[in-house]
Order: sequence, then C-alpha cells, then structure tokens
Amino acid sequence: MEASGADSKTKRPTGRHVEFSLCKVYPHTLCAPHDMRRSLNCNNSQSIGQVNHNFDSGESAYTQYRYFAQYNLYIMKTLLIATHNQGKIREYQQLLADLPFTVVSLNQLQITHDVDETGITFAENAILKATQYAQLAGVLTWADDSGLEIDALEGRPGVYSARYGGPGLSDKDRYELVLSELKATSAPPWSARFRCVVALAFPDGNVQTVEDTIEGEITDQPRGEHGFGYDPIFFLPTFNATLAQVAPEIKNAISHRGKAALKAKQLLAQWR
Repeated sequence: MEASGADSKTKRPTGRHVEFSLCKVYPHTLCAPHDMRRSLNCNNSQSIGQVNHNFDSGESAYTQYRYFAQYNLYIMKTLLIATHNQGKIREYQQLLADLPFTVVSLNQLQITHDVDETGITFAENAILKATQYAQLAGVLTWADDSGLEIDALEGRPGVYSARYGGPGLSDKDRYELVLSELKATSAPPWSARFRCVVALAFPDGNVQTVEDTIEGEITDQPRGEHGFGYDPIFFLPTFNATLAQVAPEIKNAISHRGKAALKAKQLLAQWR
C-alpha cells in the first residue's frame, strides 16, 4: 500500500545502483542543460543510455528517472541546424519559425567540429553532416548541402560552391572568380540553377533527404543587398531581379532552400 503524506516521499525506490536507458543511445549529452548533465552524473564522452548511476543512499530513483524523462523530452523537441554559415542560419530561423521545435545552431551547442565534406554529390555531403552532427549532439539534426550549378562551367562550382577558389575568399571574391571564368568561355546569358539537398537524421537512426532547385541565369552585373553567397549574380528573369534583390519572404518561398525546407518540414510533421 502506498504511504501518504511525508512518508510517501521516503517510500519511493532508492538504492546504491539503478540503471535506466532511453529509447536511443546517444554519444554524448552536450546538448542537455548543464544542470541536467550534472544530475545525470555523466560527461560528454559517455553515452547517456549506457551510464550506470550510483545514487546516494538518500537520493530518490524516482527523481533520477524524472531527469531521464526530461532529457528524453528535450531530445524530442530540439532540432539542430547543422551549419556554421550565419547566412543559412538566418534563413532557416525564418523558414522554421512555425515548427513546434526549439531550433538550435552548432554555435549554441558549442560544437566547433567541422565535418569533412568528402561527398561528390550534394546528397552525400548533406547526409555526412546530418549523421555526424546528430551523433555529436544526440538530437534530431537538419543539415543541407547546396550550391550553384552553371551549365557553361559544366556544373561548377557545384558541391565546392562554399569553398570555391580556396580558403580565405569572401563571397564577393568567389562570385568574381566565377564571372571571370564565365567570360572566358562564352557570351551571356549563362543558364544556371541553385540546388539544395536537406538531410534529416532522426533520433531512431533513420536518415531521409529531400531536394529542390531554382532555375535562373548568371548576370555579370552583381546587385542586391539581401541574401549571401552567389545571390547577387543569380538573375531571375520572371522577377527581373537577382536573388539578392528580392525580399527575404519572397526568396524563402521561391528559392532552392525554401522549397527543400518545405519538403523537409513535411517529413518532420510525419515523424512527430
């Protein structure tokens, strides 16, 4: 029979050793609140689902279980956007504002590790980033790989868009390099497209990808203050403007990233 009043607190199960496991084993708990990590008595190199907890004789196993339940809820409600690119983060904060998730970035979780993008396709790189950062953070992870494909350059810069020309170049340096290469090939117009692949690494180990594009042309007259990367030279004939000239809310609706994000959000709705 369950005791009542103050006695009920002393009757909850206690002991020297109690082991709990979550629905999924995660490599570390960096994303958990600091006080929760401390209370769970685990560090960032341990797997929370495998930690054996030796409780003080007066500590309630029920209390410890509540911490596990809170952490599991944290996992279910947290979405990591796996990028250090501040331009992408700003766009995704707008695109995902209506989701029932706490959206966090790598910087917020103090993850400084850079995943080597060794894939030869956008999908391969997106999956690499999603799975590796999901293992690091232990939460649902959203990663994308996107870039500019120019037909006159046989698809370049492609998967190398963000690092085209080597390290240390600014966005302006990169699109000026692209323009110099184009002018050596043929006269405009130069057909091109932005492509984006989003990979979602789910807590159960499942990984799914979605993809979309936006078609346009490259202009040798950069203009526009919105966006980032190659947006100032990506011309949209239907808008008579570059992607850097259209308002952010319009860009989010028509861009490769915006359309891929919509598909990914539909996957998230099914998962929840």
